[in-house]
This record gives sequence, structure tokens and C-alpha cells, in this order.
Amino acid sequence: MANDPKKLYDLMVRCVTKTTKSSLFGIVKEYNNIKRKSFATLLDFITKHQALKDKVNQALKLQDTKYTDLLHLTALINGIKDSYPTEYMLWKDKFNSDNLTYQTLSSLLMDKANTKAMIPAFANILSKVNLTKEKK
Repeated sequence: MANDPKKLYDLMVRCVTKTTKSSLFGIVKEYNNIKRKSFATLLDFITKHQALKDKVNQALKLQDTKYTDLLHLTALINGIKDSYPTEYMLWKDKFNSDNLTYQTLSSLLMDKANTKAMIPAFANILSKVNLTKEKK
């Protein structure tokens, strides 16, 4: 093993990232109960959701399959339903008709988060433009 750095690295990763049943329960519980309204911004929610998704995948040794996509998509949809009820209904309909993937919903939410983050900056720019026009 000392001659194979990959085997040594794999062993270290397994030992350092070993997950106990109680910590796994906590991770899965938090992942299934994470809500958008608990975060200051949508981007904060998405970042935390992605981190928990990665922990769940690692702890359960999940591979990307149709079923893991379903698991993650369900957690993500449930996390946003209270904060975005109209979008939730649309996304739930797409979900029920198998027309929504985790990747698609993640992209839609990132676009929404980026748009929300840009609105104050645009408003600030517009107010400066309007002030400049009024002074002339």
C-alpha cells in the first residue's frame, strides 16, 4: 500500500469522512427539512442545499441515478414551496409529469437568485441616471 499513493489516499478519505448513523440521521433530517425562508437569500439556500446534497451522496455512497435525482429534486421542491408558492405549483406539475430534473430546477433557481441579486444594483444605477437627468 505504501507504494500506491491512490490506495493510501482512498484509505485516508474513508477514515476521515466516516459517518456515524447518528450523524447520518442528522444530515438526512436537515436535508429533508431545509427551507428557503430560513435563509437571507435564495443563493444562500441553494448553496446550503448543494452542500447537504453532496454530504448525503457521500454518506450514503449514492451514485447519480434516476432515483438519486428524484430524491434530490423532491428535497429541493419541498424546500422552496413556502417561499415561491406559484412557481412551486408549476414545478410540481412538471415534476409529476416527469418533465423536471434536479439540474433543470437548480438552474432555474440560480437564474432567479442571480436576478434577485442584480435588482438592487440596477435600481441603484437607475436612480443615479435619473438624478443626473434631473440636474440638467
